[in-house]
Amino acid sequence: MNQQYSNQPEPIKNRGNTVGVLWVFFNPRGRLSRLAYWLGFILMMLIMLLAFYNATKFFINDIPITGDISIDLNEFIFSNPMLPILLIASKWSELALVMKRLQDADYSGFWGLLVMVPYLNFIVCIVVGFLPPTKGPNIFGRTSNSRPPAKNNHNFHRTRRYQ
Repeated sequence: MNQQYSNQPEPIKNRGNTVGVLWVFFNPRGRLSRLAYWLGFILMMLIMLLAFYNATKFFINDIPITGDISIDLNEFIFSNPMLPILLIASKWSELALVMKRLQDADYSGFWGLLVMVPYLNFIVCIVVGFLPPTKGPNIFGRTSNSRPPAKNNHNFHRTRRYQ
């Protein structure tokens, strides 16, 4: 059937807006559902737990029986050369996850910077994980687990297709 005589709306063309693992963990733009947030957060914590386990297993074997458990922090961090890189990547991933989750609830991702405050970051991550999502589109994306609309799409909120 010819497209001009069909009552069906024109399908949305994929403009490279597919989301993937790199987008979830390293891009702070877009929206992320609660399930994807918690799964991403758990995966990130498991990777960091594995990295710290590998870094500490060498120190546990070297602790003297006398009970002196003083460990030099620099020696601990540089015992595994990938550990500082993983620490920076995990903090960035945490920030990206929190920012996308805030944007899904229609808050500014700027509030995600609170995860950089010691002791407050744990509370922020838990509270953000339980925020209800915005129903329908917002300025950060069409639905949960989506990227924001293209910058040249000025009529994004005015079209009937997304409301």
